[in-house]
Amino acid sequence: MYLRNLNSSFSLTLLLSTLLFLIFIYTPAPAQTPPAGMADSMHSQLPLPDSFGLKTILSNAHQPIDSRTRAIQDAVAEWYRQRDYAPAWVTRAGVSPKAQNLLTILTESWRDGLEPRDYNIEKIEQLWHLPSPANQATLDLLLSEALALYLVDNMEGVSPPPALQKQVYTSSQSLTTKVVLHLKQAAATDNLAQYIALKQPGHHQYQELKKGLARYHALANSGGFPTVPSGPILEPGMVDTRIPVLIQRLQKEGFLQDRYTPAKKNHYSPRVVAAIRAFQRTFNLPPDGIIGCDTIIALNTSPATLIQRIRINMERWRWVSRQLTGKQILVNIAAYQLTVLNDGKPDLHLPVIVGHLDNKTPLFKKNIRSLVINPYWNVPLRIVEEELLPNQIADPHYFQDNHFRIFEGRAENRTEIDPQSIDWRTIGKGIRRYRVRQDPGPQNSLGQLKFIFPNKHNIYLHGTPSQNLFASTNRAYSHGCIRVSQPIRLAHYLLQANRRPWSLQQIQAVMNSGAHTVVLLDTPIPVQMLYMTVYADPETKTLTFYRDIYTKDTQLTNRFFAGQ
Repeated sequence: MYLRNLNSSFSLTLLLSTLLFLIFIYTPAPAQTPPAGMADSMHSQLPLPDSFGLKTILSNAHQPIDSRTRAIQDAVAEWYRQRDYAPAWVTRAGVSPKAQNLLTILTESWRDGLEPRDYNIEKIEQLWHLPSPANQATLDLLLSEALALYLVDNMEGVSPPPALQKQVYTSSQSLTTKVVLHLKQAAATDNLAQYIALKQPGHHQYQELKKGLARYHALANSGGFPTVPSGPILEPGMVDTRIPVLIQRLQKEGFLQDRYTPAKKNHYSPRVVAAIRAFQRTFNLPPDGIIGCDTIIALNTSPATLIQRIRINMERWRWVSRQLTGKQILVNIAAYQLTVLNDGKPDLHLPVIVGHLDNKTPLFKKNIRSLVINPYWNVPLRIVEEELLPNQIADPHYFQDNHFRIFEGRAENRTEIDPQSIDWRTIGKGIRRYRVRQDPGPQNSLGQLKFIFPNKHNIYLHGTPSQNLFASTNRAYSHGCIRVSQPIRLAHYLLQANRRPWSLQQIQAVMNSGAHTVVLLDTPIPVQMLYMTVYADPETKTLTFYRDIYTKDTQLTNRFFAGQ
């Protein structure tokens, strides 16, 4: 009414001025990055994706074939449903600072042995500065899906273990339910990087692998290793034209200080020999300083190959239970090592002998409930047929000299038979009617200590009278059970936790007596059989690359790097 009471000239001028003002204030300004703390004051800079946009995208999403991806996708959809399809990473001011943190985490996922390309980073970056509601809705969804996959990869692994290994590794609850919960928590946290770090394996072995991965990435980016030519075996003190490139190779990885030159040209000097011995230990080769075929192959293994080996072993640690609290025993079959952990920290470390290629030690997890001092050995029928019987045929006193007894029938209470009363040369399959048992004592193939954790594989830890085998770098000699060096140290450690602890002297006294004695543990101790081919020394933290004796690396590599 105010405009109507003015004269026409003034009214027209006022009207035109008002129109120009309105046009000016409603003309969008060029997009700018808001200063820190100003996002809330710029509500109209970008339109916010509405619930209809996200809901439509989710309802039209393609259903993946594999159950793992489908469970993750279902979790993301359920999470958005529970939040009424409100965007999580995009605001009216644009992409949120938390989204930027997430993108940085995903981009650097290689540090945890993962593949950044798996998280759709290229597509996310393409949508980052496209302001339309549809693009921003797609961006929000891609970020959520990437976070969900990244969390699952860290907690469950990229390539979960085969069904036969589920006894060792964590079995999951409903993956969809778990992912929804973690998405809620991740969206609510003020420190996304810290939240994700807590979902990664906390075991010190994983952390050492992570450090090693970064180191070999740096070596790869700096040009890798020079190639050491093959040639005759090189022994300490010799002169060889390959020495300069050998020195370069050792310097590149830090085994030999920079700018070192032997006093005598091309001389395989003591300092270079010491560096080679340290290098050989890194590859679990005999540290004799002699450069033969195996050492040359190891020297010429590229950083890219070592990175790949580290990554698949980081993957294996993602499969292992996060609950490494209290006392636990880890037996690393590939590294021939037994480690006792106490709240994740190593308390005891012992070399072991594991199953031969024809008698592989299986992977499983059980509880040690008892140990036996001076055990009997009830010999498996296969060993009787394939090993003991030929020995008895060759030497009629073999059973008696080695303290083996023969019983008629497999039951415990059957009658003992004189070995001399049986014609072993013609017995053939008739041997199956008898049970062969070795008496306790230092000569017993199980040694004088046996650690019992009932399992379907009939595998246990035990000692051995053949201590010389522990000096070998390759210790896959057993029929499947784990032979432990210095088993009395393990027995003492376990029995110290009993309400009535045993001393070393008490254990040794019972061993000396020859009495067959069963001792129950007050608290059963978990024992896990694992297979880790890159393993950090519990004391020095140095990574060692072990041979893939059971070819499990090959199997996992094919799955883990499929499509890359």
